[in-house]
Amino acid sequence: MIILSGCKTASYNKTPIITLPDMPIAGDEVGNELKLVCSPPAKCTNLNNWLNELYIFKAKYIIYKEGLK
Repeated sequence: MIILSGCKTASYNKTPIITLPDMPIAGDEVGNELKLVCSPPAKCTNLNNWLNELYIFKAKYIIYKEGLK
């Protein structure tokens, strides 16, 4: 007779519960600061690209956060 102790059933959860924070929304102060810093538009040539990347990251973050529920 062979006893396979590795086949024993156990009830446990291997995935830890993670609570991710909500991503903040930039307010009027951020917009005003960007207007001040980027007063000649040539100074901030990559700003639109950076904002697009941030938007895509936020969308993926929300999907991942919802998947953890």
